[in-house]
Amino acid sequence: MISLHAASPRELSLVQAYPILRLRIDVFVVEQQCPYPELDGRDLEPTAIWLWATDETGAVTATLRVLTDDDGRARIGRVATAAASRSNGTASKLLRYALDSLSPERAVTLDAQAYLEGWYGRFGFVRSGNEYVEDGIPHVPMVLEPRL
Repeated sequence: MISLHAASPRELSLVQAYPILRLRIDVFVVEQQCPYPELDGRDLEPTAIWLWATDETGAVTATLRVLTDDDGRARIGRVATAAASRSNGTASKLLRYALDSLSPERAVTLDAQAYLEGWYGRFGFVRSGNEYVEDGIPHVPMVLEPRL
């Protein structure tokens, strides 16, 4: 059983935020061997929303955040799934939950690791620029146009 959650980071207790941040560091810094400042300063922006999934034990199994870019577009990022929860639909449910929470009149952008371009494409995202390398990992910019 998967439970989905969303909150402003200012609403979260340290006990709630810690496992979310731990998962992000475990995936992006440790597993992908990318020593970079994972906490980039955007997590506490006034419009930031953190979303996460928990299993029946309450453990955080996936997370992502939604930000607002300067142009008003929503930006999905820091999408991370625990290794044990990959390929079981958790990330798909969480991304659908995030998209359903956003106005269909709003464009949504993200920077996908290139190997996940097809996965994001299942949700309607399309490539919006050239592939680039960030922290040694190929990425592609993607957009989901307004869904009116």
